[in-house]
Amino acid sequence: MNHHRLFILIMAGFGCSSDKAVTIHNSSPAATITGPVNGTAFESDETITFQGIVEDREDDPEQLSVRWATDTDGVLTDELLPDADGTITYSTVGLTPGEHAVSLTVLDQGGKSAEDSISIFVIDSNDPPTISIRSPATDGSDFAVGGVPFEFEAIVGDPQDNAEDLIVTVRQVDEAGSEVERLCVALPETDGAAVCEGTLDPGVYSIDFSVEDTDGNSTSEVTTLEVISENETDDDGDGYSEVEGDCDDTDEDIHPDAYELENGVDDDCDGLVDEGTDSYDDDGDGFSEDAGDCDDDNAAIHPSAEEICDGLDNDCDDTIDGPSATDSSTWYRDLDGDGYGDWAFSTGACDRPDGYVADNNDCDDTDAESHPGGVEICDGGDNDCDGTADEDDAVGCTTYFRDYDDDGYGSTISVCACSAYGDYTSSLDTDCYDDSASVNPTHTTFHSTHRGDGSYDYNCDDTEERQWTDTSDDCAFFSDFGCSSSNGWDGGPPSCGSTGTWRSDCHYEWDWFSSGCYWGESSARTQACR
Repeated sequence: MNHHRLFILIMAGFGCSSDKAVTIHNSSPAATITGPVNGTAFESDETITFQGIVEDREDDPEQLSVRWATDTDGVLTDELLPDADGTITYSTVGLTPGEHAVSLTVLDQGGKSAEDSISIFVIDSNDPPTISIRSPATDGSDFAVGGVPFEFEAIVGDPQDNAEDLIVTVRQVDEAGSEVERLCVALPETDGAAVCEGTLDPGVYSIDFSVEDTDGNSTSEVTTLEVISENETDDDGDGYSEVEGDCDDTDEDIHPDAYELENGVDDDCDGLVDEGTDSYDDDGDGFSEDAGDCDDDNAAIHPSAEEICDGLDNDCDDTIDGPSATDSSTWYRDLDGDGYGDWAFSTGACDRPDGYVADNNDCDDTDAESHPGGVEICDGGDNDCDGTADEDDAVGCTTYFRDYDDDGYGSTISVCACSAYGDYTSSLDTDCYDDSASVNPTHTTFHSTHRGDGSYDYNCDDTEERQWTDTSDDCAFFSDFGCSSSNGWDGGPPSCGSTGTWRSDCHYEWDWFSSGCYWGESSARTQACR
């Protein structure tokens, strides 16, 4: 325990005068930075060690709280304890580049603190990146094939940057190191591996790998790459390169000495595919036996050929002269056997199939009595296949007379039909004028105008019967004190439709000067007939 603090406690134990208070004094601690020197500059990747001394009159150094901090990066640590002499040391690396105000703060148990500070400068390091070529191998054991992408690879790193922030460029360069062609650019992975592909023609080349960091620093390394012609290599290891006749140097089963298989491949590199097998087109018609050629010795016979009526299966569909033959005929099904076929059911064939005929005009292939030239009968069907059923004069027809005026009596114009239709509805032919319903054998009315054709024969009895035929005599004394005469026409009855004078009511009239017989009525009348 601090001797000064012990003294105070002893004095308190002895007890002072009861009428006086005891005051315990707590002085402020002290802090001093002893290193580094104020204004010192450091690289950003350099380790910096901070050192200082702290002390307090009341507390031991181990009882003090200490903190290192900068105004740029904040608190660096507050967990370290000074040693028994009050010395406090802290080391760090990677402070933010720039000026830092570094502070050492101490806090005693009484709550009082002290601080000391210095300034330092952190300078960003500018070390160049590193690169090591992996492919092509620097011992010359690798080679590339002309026209085939080659994989270039290097391992890169940088003291300041992450590997993935670097850029690797691969170039073909000349003897002076100048760029001839940029082959590829790679962005490294986190482990520093940088890979990209490039293509070169056959030859020997100087290949430059360069890596650049974010500060523009770069490092290069050069190696040599031999590029050979692709057809000079036996890539599949079958003993033949392309220049030696290997037509597929990626397949060890394909070379000039291989056995030709039925696999769609030129196994023996003779320019023919599957020759000698069923997959080969022997007759050159575009189809092999495997592709459906049923006669691979005849170029005119194959699945795409036109079938013709020649007794051969030209299109290889397993039919002799089938319905697809271009010069075949069309035949129609004759279900009822009447010699006429149904247009809706047909087939093509070089020869007439059983049950088929060449004619397709049968309108009812279920009835042998119905066909072109058949006898039309009154049965509701089109027996003669002319498109009309039960037309006029069919067997079993009935005579119907034209009743134009629809009075139930027809004229002499008639048809023989299976049923009445249109104006042909009457079974009577006694209408003498079919243009008027007022003219027929049962008509009884008299008319003062003709029926339409100048005739007044309304009841079709071949006469013009007049309605009024009486003729009047002179109205004169018939006996003493009486006048007498029959009613009738004056001068005789007029013809039909003509007007005459009709006299009636012959009577006596007395007058001082002119007594005598007189007609009571005399008027004009038109003769009506029927």
